[in-house]
Amino acid sequence: MRQIPIKMTFFFQLHPIIATIFFGELIVLTMLFNHVAVALTGIVSLMIINVFYLGRHAAWQQLKFNGVLFFMIVFFNVLLNQKFSPFLWKVSTGFFTFKLSYPALLYGITMGIMLTEMLMTFALLNTILTANKLIYVLRQ
Repeated sequence: MRQIPIKMTFFFQLHPIIATIFFGELIVLTMLFNHVAVALTGIVSLMIINVFYLGRHAAWQQLKFNGVLFFMIVFFNVLLNQKFSPFLWKVSTGFFTFKLSYPALLYGITMGIMLTEMLMTFALLNTILTANKLIYVLRQ
């Protein structure tokens, strides 16, 4: 499948101020609603848009990089938040006790997805709003 030239796409043809407002609202909404269902819907739709605008290879490379950050966020959130119940798994060895709690895992997954959404949004913003367009918006 051949990719459409970026200059012929909808977002690229929008006025720079309108595109800036759209991306500003998208960033605020991404940070505002931290629910798993909203985050999953957002990541799927942003992945589709990124494949359309950036291409399949670039979107896949970005998703691999973001996957590493996602797993780091989940790991450290589970590691550092062990005081809330219900516990999914608990292991004790001597003086060390590790508890895998459901809220820590769920919150870590949600925050990881939201960070991935933010990075994908900024990659799309960088593609759509070129330096000349941003200078135009900031001078107004």
